Amino acid sequence: NLIKNGIEVMPESGKIYVRSEMVDAATVRIDVEDTGCGMPKETAEKIFAPFFTTKARGTGLGLAVVKKVADRHKGRVEVSSVVGKGTCFMIYLPVTQAPPPPPARQ
Repeated sequence: NLIKNGIEVMPESGKIYVRSEMVDAATVRIDVEDTGCGMPKETAEKIFAPFFTTKARGTGLGLAVVKKVADRHKGRVEVSSVVGKGTCFMIYLPVTQAPPPPPARQ
């Protein structure tokens, strides 16, 4: 959803960047950043509310679902946006250990 939204608001020459990094031993951050039109602070404060949309054909559920998924994984989503420059969504998720594989059958 974050990538799709970025594509929809960017001019043809725009770019989308997806990056990840370990914030600390327990947290990974995934950034989805676009070089689109950005949004004013008033809009950024509302975008995760269900049914809030600025699109003519949007349902306003996409970013609410992104936030809900992050919340369910005990993470969070933040947004930073500058009008005329673009928007960056930062998703913070806890790092968990994968369970060990089951023993091989003999």
